[in-house]
Amino acid sequence: MLDYALGQNPLAPASPILPVSGYDGTTPNGPWVTLTYRHNKTATDLTYETWSSPDLKNWTLQSVDGSTVVNETIHPDVDGDGATELLRTRIKVDPTETKRFLQLKVRKN
Repeated sequence: MLDYALGQNPLAPASPILPVSGYDGTTPNGPWVTLTYRHNKTATDLTYETWSSPDLKNWTLQSVDGSTVVNETIHPDVDGDGATELLRTRIKVDPTETKRFLQLKVRKN
């Protein structure tokens, strides 16, 4: 299902393109932790969710509010066929925070 969600061909021997987390201390109103991932625009039967945790035990769904959790399109047509885009979720964190774990959950509607 993850191949489908990320716009990959599950029958092709190509290596998977997995979500990537990062830290952004330069974008205004931050700092931010980020999760960048491919989104299959034709997968209307899936829901994509970003979750975060300070300790890998307690997870919180990150609901987009436009100020502390922001979704943005990095590339609207990453493969050139109109089916897959590159998205990033930015989550504002306290500047003194030393760790934050992120995960992308994909579920069938």
